[in-house]
Amino acid sequence: MEQTTELIILVATLLVGVWLGYLMRQSLVKKRAGTIEAKLSKKIENVRQESEALLKDAKEKSSKLVAQTEQEVDQRRREFLKAQQILLDRETLLDKKISNIETKEEEFKQKVEKLKDVLNQIDKLRVETEEKLEKIAKFSREEAKNEL
Repeated sequence: MEQTTELIILVATLLVGVWLGYLMRQSLVKKRAGTIEAKLSKKIENVRQESEALLKDAKEKSSKLVAQTEQEVDQRRREFLKAQQILLDRETLLDKKISNIETKEEEFKQKVEKLKDVLNQIDKLRVETEEKLEKIAKFSREEAKNEL
């Protein structure tokens, strides 16, 4: 019986030792897990902060780029409108010059017609004058040449 009691005490001690060892192991695992979780949490927080900083930086750069692009577009638009106005002014000037040339051309045609009329009248007057001279002189032109 003494052996049985010793055996029971030994088994009970062994069971208590295993159980205490298990509890200690669980305690150590929890401590290590806590430190690993803390490290992971710290790394996650660092990564989150870095990503927020990068996102903020990217937003600033993109807003600067958008502003710069808008300024360039506005400048090009102003240059385009200025060039368009210059072209419109030149077109207006050319239209005026063409109109003046057409007016002068029409005036020139009218003067040419008047000159033709005047030349026709001069020819008629010359013919009439020659006829009158022939009647007065009683010589024809041919006869007058021969006489001279």
